[in-house]
Parts: sequence; structure tokens; C-alpha cells
Amino acid sequence: MIRRSTPALAAPLAAVLAVLCFASDALAQQPVPDRTTTTTTAPPRRAPAKRELSTTMERLTERGQVTLGVSTAFSFTRVANEKVTNDGDNVNSTFFLLLSPELGYFISDRFQITFDAGVLFRRLDRGDGETATERDWLLELGVKYFVPITSKVSFIPGAGLGFYLGSSTRPVAATNEAGDLITTNEETSAFGIDLMGMLSLGYQVGERTIITGGLNLHFLAGSENIPSLDKRLGVTTLNAGLDFGINYFF
Repeated sequence: MIRRSTPALAAPLAAVLAVLCFASDALAQQPVPDRTTTTTTAPPRRAPAKRELSTTMERLTERGQVTLGVSTAFSFTRVANEKVTNDGDNVNSTFFLLLSPELGYFISDRFQITFDAGVLFRRLDRGDGETATERDWLLELGVKYFVPITSKVSFIPGAGLGFYLGSSTRPVAATNEAGDLITTNEETSAFGIDLMGMLSLGYQVGERTIITGGLNLHFLAGSENIPSLDKRLGVTTLNAGLDFGINYFF
């Protein structure tokens, strides 16, 4: 007669099953690492070293250097121009603007001669509330001296002498065909000299480039020709203001 052994095997199987269930629960409770968010700390980046210029202001202003640049000067101006009636001058304060390309050459260390060819504008008071804009071409020969302050900065005093030639308009009394007295704006021609003085600072911004800025003084003295009246009237302008420029050294 065969005996059943099922109760004898059931106990060990139940124990094994309980151990497996416990292990499965323990593994399920452990956190799974997130591989997608794993990061590594990069070493700190060093700031790039500041690039030093291979040239200095002292070397740029050596004998034989050639420069090409452009400058601008603007100011509020005191203007005096004679009246047609010869009873004094019209005096006013107005705006003055000068734009000038410049060619320079160092005839010795730090000492530069310059040649400017530019255009200038100035407002002239004609009296009785009338004004006119004079437009002139300007040619000027100048000298500058560069005094190094640091390797990139120089103090630049200078002076110049030139002449201007231009035109404007002026109200003139005339008689029309009917015999009536009328006022017309007649075109006039202007000619004179320009005396310039400057005190500027130059700063080296590139291997061969500097920018400049400072104070300037222009004194223009000349005359204005009125053809219909066969007269030449004096015009003087004193301009004290600011100048800015940029120059490239070859």
C-alpha cells in the first residue's frame, strides 16, 4: 500500500517560497539609479589671458611713421560780421562744425606734421532775425607733439595754420523792375585764414590705431564778397570746443 508524501514536501516548498517572496520585496524597495541624470563635475575653466599689444605708443610715434585719420570738431561759437549799412557788427553765438581727413608724418620721434583738408559749417547772424549758413573748404598745415604718459596714452598739444574758401547768402536791398525796393538773398563768397590750437589725449586701441579727444580752438578771420554792392565785409569766428578723431599708423 503506497503512502502519500505530499504533507512532507509542502513544508520545505512553502519555506523556499517565503524566502523568495521576501527577497523580491526587498529588491523592489531599493531605488533604481537614474542613469540619465548622472552628471560629472567639469574642472573650472581658466579665464583666457589678456592679449597684450606688441606695439606701444612710444614705438608708434617714432621717426618715419605715417598716419591717416579723420577728425571732427564742434563748438558753440562767437561770430561777428559787418553789416551792409556800415553801422557796426552783428554779433551772436552759434554752432560750428568741422569734418577733416588728416595725413601725418613724424619728422622726428614724437614730432608730427599734419595736413588737413576738410569742410566746415558755421551759422552767421544777418540781423533782424535773419541767419545764414556758410559752407567752406578748409586746408591746414599743423604740428603735433606726442608726450607719452603710459605705454598706451599720450598727451598731444598742437597748432596749425590754414585758409578757407566758401560761400553763403546775405539779404541785400535792391530795386525791382517796377522801381520798388525789395530784399533778396544774394549768394556771397568767403575767404580767410584759420589759426588752430589743441590740447588732446591719445589712447591706443589696437596694434596701429589710436583714438584722440580733447579741446580745440579755431580762430577764423576773413571777408565776405557781395558782388551787387561791390563790397567786402569782414567776418571773424572764435570757436572753442571739443574734438574727436581716429588715426591709423603705417
